[in-house]
Amino acid sequence: MGLTVSPLAAAPTKQIFTSGTSQTYTTPAGCILLKVTCVGGGGAGGGCAATSTAQVAGGAGGNSGATAIKWIANPAATYTYSVGAAGAAPTAGNNSGGSGGNTTFSTITAGGGSGGAGGGAVGGFPVFASGSTTTVATASGGDINISGGSGQPVWALASGQFYGGGGAESTFGPGGPARQGGGGAGASAGGYGDGGGGGQVGASSSAQAGAAGGSGLIIVEEFYV
Repeated sequence: MGLTVSPLAAAPTKQIFTSGTSQTYTTPAGCILLKVTCVGGGGAGGGCAATSTAQVAGGAGGNSGATAIKWIANPAATYTYSVGAAGAAPTAGNNSGGSGGNTTFSTITAGGGSGGAGGGAVGGFPVFASGSTTTVATASGGDINISGGSGQPVWALASGQFYGGGGAESTFGPGGPARQGGGGAGASAGGYGDGGGGGQVGASSSAQAGAAGGSGLIIVEEFYV
């Protein structure tokens, strides 16, 4: 970048933001370079309907948020930022998960992940019970822009063999793991920006809810003369 930092430079500092909308970041005195990492909120997993004999149901996993990384030389005195909220968990039943919010810092944007599709009761195996949302989150304004991942669909070979519904991982960890076998409510996202897991049930079971996604994140690393 053409920027030289003295070997006697003060130790870098760091600020981490996990919530907030239209907030103001203030650059510390003496700071000559910022490294900003933004992660969008993760989408929630889908819920699933109740089943009868020889049926299964499952919601898809939520998509993860995108990531943007930017180095800002000679930073301005202040910047406006917002941290994307986690996608909200749906109620039990064939209901899609909520989408995560966008994370922004000045002109940097890390998009939030879409929620996973809900799933109705199905039989007649093998079959895909539900599919994940195909449009992944994107990032812009960074020197490095990384798209989010896609949550897993649910598929079944037989009433006792069904898999999937795991949330997509972000750059900060794994999504909610897939439910297998007996099923249950969706598994929680494992970290910032991750997708929540989808609910999943076997034959003759009650409806289940999906799990919320992980919240967005901003990390600002500050370097000095």
